Amino acid sequence: MNRYIKIAGICLVTLLMTGCGGPPEDKVQEVRSVYAELVSRHNEVIEAYADVEDDSFNDELDGMAEKLNSIGQQDVEQMSEEDIDKTIEDLRSNIAVYDAILASVKQMEEIKSADDADSVSVTIKNNTGVQLKEVYLYKAAEEDKKVNLAENTGSLGGYGALSVLNLCMTEEETIWHLEARDMGGKVIESADISFEGYQNKEVTINMEYSFDTMEGWIEIK
Repeated sequence: MNRYIKIAGICLVTLLMTGCGGPPEDKVQEVRSVYAELVSRHNEVIEAYADVEDDSFNDELDGMAEKLNSIGQQDVEQMSEEDIDKTIEDLRSNIAVYDAILASVKQMEEIKSADDADSVSVTIKNNTGVQLKEVYLYKAAEEDKKVNLAENTGSLGGYGALSVLNLCMTEEETIWHLEARDMGGKVIESADISFEGYQNKEVTINMEYSFDTMEGWIEIK
């Protein structure tokens, strides 16, 4: 993207000037607040846009940056309440435009991430002899997104296997966490797994368990 837009976005500040007398203070504060929100949204878009290989919004963001600077140099104390209301409406309209641009930029980022990601085909085999009610395999940094892979079947039998999973990951996201619990909720398996070097390959994860030590472990093949 062009450097002018990035610098303009980072350097924008709230400039709405103060005079003497004029409209009610609550109106003055409202327009300043909305303007500050718009500046913040502009900078958020600029920062996100700087990270994608795209220049389709250059002209639009250039024009909006100039408009923000122009609005910021107005003397709000000299405006009528009607003018302030129109300005607020215009500012909120521009916030909506930025929201739409930001959504498009985030979509570009997701597409790029998908293009850059590798796929690992994974089969999970339960060799523990223990019936498992919950089986999770998720990115170690995204525990809040974990899903019980055995939920659809109700459980995973003592020597059963889960369907093949296609895991998408980048070079920076190769550590996943495997966790399995029995019908009573006891943790049978819990281990971090590195898929580094397994990109675009088929991997089998064997879950093992010793009834002597009452401990579980995994083997990757």
